[in-house]
Amino acid sequence: MVAAGLTPIVIGGGHNNALPLLQALAASTAQPVNCLNIDPHADFRPLEGRHSGNGFSYAMQQALLQHYFVLGLHQQKNNAASLKALQQAGADYLSYQQIFVAATLSWQQAIEQALEKVLSANTPLALELDTDAITGMPASALNYSGISVSEAEQAVYQFAKLPHTAYLHLAEAAPAQHPAGLTAGLNHCGQVLSQLVQAFLLGKAQQVPLIR
Repeated sequence: MVAAGLTPIVIGGGHNNALPLLQALAASTAQPVNCLNIDPHADFRPLEGRHSGNGFSYAMQQALLQHYFVLGLHQQKNNAASLKALQQAGADYLSYQQIFVAATLSWQQAIEQALEKVLSANTPLALELDTDAITGMPASALNYSGISVSEAEQAVYQFAKLPHTAYLHLAEAAPAQHPAGLTAGLNHCGQVLSQLVQAFLLGKAQQVPLIR
């Protein structure tokens, strides 16, 4: 789809699906790509059989990634081995604790720092958002200490404005995980996913030229 000039929006499934998306993007552009992942988890666990916790470590091992950045990583939800592997791979992250607990920078400043890391005039950008980054979102890993829907929309909008943002992947929504049941979960997930897609489309409509 990317080779045809289209911008995919992929909704649903586990975050292990990031790997085939990155494989397709790298193949269609014949180069390693940049990736921005809004996620409490780096998904950079050991290569021990493909699952949702190691999609990006497999992508790095397969030389699909030029640069990988995790925005809103939760320090307590990633083991020391994963964080060490991130560092050894030259990847970067800004943690939830830096932004919202220690308050060393605002959410907007965090977005801007992430933008600086993944900006490249000749490199496509994969935009990944694990919906368990959002507080109270019915997802595979329910999170009561995350970013708001508005903060997620703000980030998606600003990254969508980059001309090299090649796709949006919204992973791990799980309506059945809603405390009030499936019907409430479907309503909750449907509204949030729709708002994130709209934010992406609004950003693409305001696309700005990249000067580097």
